[in-house]
Amino acid sequence: MPILRFVLFFLFLALQAQAAQVRISDTDYRAYRALTLETGLEVLLVHDQRASKAAAALALPVGSLDNPDSQPGLAHYLEHMLFLGSTSYPGPEEYQSFITRNGGQTNAATGYTSTTYMIEVDPPAFPEALRRMADTLARPLLDPVYADKERNAVNAEMESKKHSDGRRLAMLMLSTLNPDHPATRFTGGNLETLSDKPGSRLHDELVRFHQTWYSANLMKGVLYGPQSLDELEALARSELAVIPDRQAKIEVPVAPPATDAEKGVIVGVRPVRETRSMSIEFVLPQALDDSRTKPLQVVSAVLGTETGHSLVEMLRDKGLALGLSAGGDTTSLRNGVTLSLFVQLTEEGDRKRDEVLATIFAYFDLLRAQGLGETYFEQLRRMLDMEFRFAPLASGFDYVASAATQMLRHPVEDVNYGPYRLDSFDREAVNSVIEALRPENARIFQVGPDQPVDREAFFYQTPYSARPIEDGDITRWGKLSAGMELRLPDLNPFLPDDFSLVAAKGNAEPRKLTDKPGLSLWHAGSAFRQEPKAILMTRLQSAHFAATREQTALQGVLLELWDQQQAGLRYQAMEAGLGLSVSGDEGIVIRIDGFSQHQADLLPRVLDFLEQDVTPEDFMQAKAEQLRSLANMEKQGLFGQAMGAMRNLLKVPSWDHRAIEETTRGLTLQDLGEYLRTVRRDLRFTVFGFGNITPDDLRKLEGDLRPFIGPEAGAPPIATRIAPRQGVVADYRKASVLEDSALVEMFLAPETGSGSKARMLLLEGLLSNRFFSRLRTEEQLGYVATSFPVMFAHAAGIGFGVQSPVQGTAGLADRFESFYYTALSQLRGVTGEEFESVRQGVLASLTKSPDTLEEEFGWLETDLRLGNQAFDGRDKLVDSLRKATLPEIVRAYETMVMGPGGTRALIQIQGSRFDDFGWARKSGAEHVAEPTDFHRLMGVQRYQGL
Repeated sequence: MPILRFVLFFLFLALQAQAAQVRISDTDYRAYRALTLETGLEVLLVHDQRASKAAAALALPVGSLDNPDSQPGLAHYLEHMLFLGSTSYPGPEEYQSFITRNGGQTNAATGYTSTTYMIEVDPPAFPEALRRMADTLARPLLDPVYADKERNAVNAEMESKKHSDGRRLAMLMLSTLNPDHPATRFTGGNLETLSDKPGSRLHDELVRFHQTWYSANLMKGVLYGPQSLDELEALARSELAVIPDRQAKIEVPVAPPATDAEKGVIVGVRPVRETRSMSIEFVLPQALDDSRTKPLQVVSAVLGTETGHSLVEMLRDKGLALGLSAGGDTTSLRNGVTLSLFVQLTEEGDRKRDEVLATIFAYFDLLRAQGLGETYFEQLRRMLDMEFRFAPLASGFDYVASAATQMLRHPVEDVNYGPYRLDSFDREAVNSVIEALRPENARIFQVGPDQPVDREAFFYQTPYSARPIEDGDITRWGKLSAGMELRLPDLNPFLPDDFSLVAAKGNAEPRKLTDKPGLSLWHAGSAFRQEPKAILMTRLQSAHFAATREQTALQGVLLELWDQQQAGLRYQAMEAGLGLSVSGDEGIVIRIDGFSQHQADLLPRVLDFLEQDVTPEDFMQAKAEQLRSLANMEKQGLFGQAMGAMRNLLKVPSWDHRAIEETTRGLTLQDLGEYLRTVRRDLRFTVFGFGNITPDDLRKLEGDLRPFIGPEAGAPPIATRIAPRQGVVADYRKASVLEDSALVEMFLAPETGSGSKARMLLLEGLLSNRFFSRLRTEEQLGYVATSFPVMFAHAAGIGFGVQSPVQGTAGLADRFESFYYTALSQLRGVTGEEFESVRQGVLASLTKSPDTLEEEFGWLETDLRLGNQAFDGRDKLVDSLRKATLPEIVRAYETMVMGPGGTRALIQIQGSRFDDFGWARKSGAEHVAEPTDFHRLMGVQRYQGL
C-alpha cells in the first residue's frame, strides 16, 4: 500500500506539471511549463538561459471594483500596506531592502479588476526572494502603526495624478455610469475615503479584504529565470504553498453598468490644459467579450484606421480633426464592455462639434447599411498573426508582470498568444456591436475650455455638466450629414508578405557604405536577432535647424505640420507593423522600424513633405497646435516640468517653452518658407540601416535622397552641450498654477569620459533606495521621490527629485540637505559586498543580451551621434565600471555633492499651495531665469556625429 500511494502521488504530480503547450512566437527560444499547486494556484514556469535576472509575479482578479462601499480605495491601500512586514519577516523595510541588496526591483499595480505584484533579483537570491514575496502576500502584518504613513502615501499618489486630463476624463466616464454599479466609486483612495467611519473601521476592513480575496485559488503566478524548469518547479512548490486557498469566488456586479438614464447623454467637460476633444462611449453586453473572435477589436479596427476613405480622413479633409482612435475595454466592469471613439479636434472642429457628430453617426449608418465585410476581418487577422509571429520578447520583470495579468484573462496556453488570437469571423457579434452604435445609446463627452458646466466631480474637481441627447440633436445631425459622400475605408497597402531573412547571420560591426558631401550611409546587422525586421534611422542635419530661438520655433511648427499632414501615413505604417516617427533632435530624425519589406518605399514618401506646398490654412492650424502644446507645458505634472527644465539647462542652445511660445506667436507663413529655403541650402543626411536590410537596399536610397541634399552640404554640423565647471551653484525658479511643488537638484561632474559616467552610475545605484526610503517612505514628502543618473554627451552627474503635496521647495531643499549629510555617513559605511552587488546590478543591465532590435541599436545610435567611429561606447563604460573602486565613488560624492568640486543646479517649481512658503536659497547661488543664463556660467562640450 505505501508503494501504491507513492506511485499515485507521483502520477498526481506528473499530471499537475506537464510541459505546457504554450503557443510561442517564431523568435521565442524559451522553455515553458505550467502547473497547478494543491492550493489551486496556477503557475507558469519560464526557463531563459540568457536571463541575467530571475523574476516572479503573482496576480489576482481583484481590484478597485471590489472595494467596500464604506472604504473607496481599499484595494490600493492594501497594496501599499502589504510591503511593511510579514510574519516571517516583520521589519517594515526588510522586503524592499532584501530585493535592493540583491540587485533587484519590486513593484505592484492595482487596477479595476486585477492586482499584480512583481519582483526581480539576482538568480542566487531568487529562492529567498520568492519566499519573502509569498510570505508578504499570505501573512502580512498590516500593522496599524503604519496606517497613517501609507494613507498619506496613497493620498500623495492620487494628488500627483489629480491634474492629468486623461485620468480625469477616464474617472468621469466611470463615475457617470449607473450609480448602483461599483465602477462609479472613487478608486484610488485618499485621506477622506480611507478613514474610520460609523460601522466601518479602516483597519478591520483592511484585514477582512485581505482574508477574503488573497486566496491561492484565484491567483496566477509566473516564475522566470535561468534556472531549469525542474528547479523553478521545486521553488514554486516549496515557496508558494504558504499562500492559502480560502475558496474565494469573484463577485459579478448585479446592477448593469448603464441603464437608459446613463445612455443617450452629452457631458460637457472643462480640462486643465488647453485641449479640445470628443469621446463617444457605448456600453455593451459582456457577452461581446470573446478573446477568440474579438468583435470589439474587429469593429474598432475599421473605425480607427487611417487609410483612404476612413472616418478620420473624412474629418481631417474638412479641417475638423487632428486624430481619431477607437478601442474597447473588456476588463473594467465585469458585467459589461465598452467601445469608445476619441477625436482630437481642431479649433474649427471645436466650433463645429455638431458636424463632427453628424459625420460619425453617418459613418455608423454606412457600416450598418453595407455591413462590415470579412475582408476587413482577414486583414486584421493577418496583422495580428504577423505581430505575434515576430513579437519582440519581453524578459524578466516586464514579462512576468504582463504574463501573470494575461493568465487572468486567457488559458495558460494562450498567455503569449491570447492578445493576438483571432480564430474566426463572428458576423453576428460584429453586427450586434454595429447595431448598438446609435445616438440613443451614446455617451458623448465634449471636452473643451468653453464647455458648459454646472457641477464638479469628486476629488478630481473636474467641472462638468450632463444633459440627455434630444430628438432635436438627432434631427440636426441628420440634416448636417445629408449629402455626405461616405465610403468604407481602403485596405492597408503596406502590409508585408515577404518575411525572408537577407542573411543567415548578421554582421554586427557597423560599416560605412557611403561618405560624400551631404550623405553618409551606415549599415550593420544584428548579432542577436534573426527576424525580418530592421531599423532605418535617417537624420536630417543643417546648421540652421535650431541655432536661434526663431529657428527653434519654426522647427516646432514644421514638425507639427509634418505630424498633421502625414498622420494617415504614420497610422497605415503602424497597422502594417512599421513604426514611423519624426522628431527634432540635433536636426530632424526620421525613424522607421519594424518589418523591413516596405521601409525603403516608405522613406521617400515621408521626405516628399519637404516638396509640398503649405497652405495658409495648414500653417495656421499647425501654429495653433504648436502654441497649444507650449501653453499646456505650464499644466503638465510638476516633476515633468522640472525635468524638462533640466534638459533645457543641459542643451546648448535652448530656450524654455515660454520664450518659444512668445516667438511662435509672431511667425508667418513667409517666415516658414524662408526657413525651409535656408535649411535646404546645407541640408545633409546620415542614414543607418540596422537588422534585416542589405547594403544594396541602403545604396538604392541614395537616388531618393540626392534631390534633397543642399548645394552647400558638407560634414555633419558641430553639436553642443554644456561642460560643467567647478564651484558653480545655479538656482532656477518657476511658479506654477498647479498646487504641488517639485524640486530637482543635480550635481554635475566636470570630468568627461566613461570613467566619470561609471562613477555616477555606481553612486546613483548606492543612493537610489536610500533616497527613496528616506524622503518617500519615512518622511512621506510625496509619491514621486527618485534619484537618477544625468548623462549628456561625454559628461555625467547625478540628480535627485521630489514632487510634493505637503512641502514647498524651501522645505524640500532642507530635507534634501539633511539626506545628503546622512548619506555621506552611509556611503562611508558601505561594505565591499554591497558595493559589489550594486556594481553587478549595473553591469547586468548593460551586458545582458538585448531583447529587441531597438535595445541593441541604442548604443550604436549613441556612438554615431557622438562621433565614436569605433562604436565601443558601451564596452568602454563596462570596462570603467569593472575598474571603479568604492573609495573613488565616496570621494566623488564628497567633492561633488558635499563640496564645490562640480556644478550644482537647483530647479524649483513652486505650486500655488505654497505661494507664501518662500523659495529655497543656496549660499552663493546664481539666479538663472532662462537656460541661456545658465549656459553663460558653463563651458561647452563640442562633438560631431558621423
